[in-house]
Amino acid sequence: MHQDYSREDDEGFAVDPSGSTLKNNIIILDKNKVGDIAKTVKNYSVVENNKAFTQKKSESSFEDFSNGDYRLKSESEISEKCPDFTEIPYEEIGRK
Repeated sequence: MHQDYSREDDEGFAVDPSGSTLKNNIIILDKNKVGDIAKTVKNYSVVENNKAFTQKKSESSFEDFSNGDYRLKSESEISEKCPDFTEIPYEEIGRK
């Protein structure tokens, strides 16, 4: 599928969610910048208090990163740098 990025600076463009709020997140950056916040998103939305960590350096902060258990270890670097972070209750998401 072809993606049309000719309107990238338009606040109505899908990747520029104007009026959105993106705050208090932990962002894991890969070598391909997965999780990076585009500059245009910052132009049209409230973006604040997001902490970025590299994947390689942060894998040990999670219970079992390789197997998809992304709960933070209480004594991890991420937990120390983001003490007010509220974890997503993964066990409450999805079909029951």
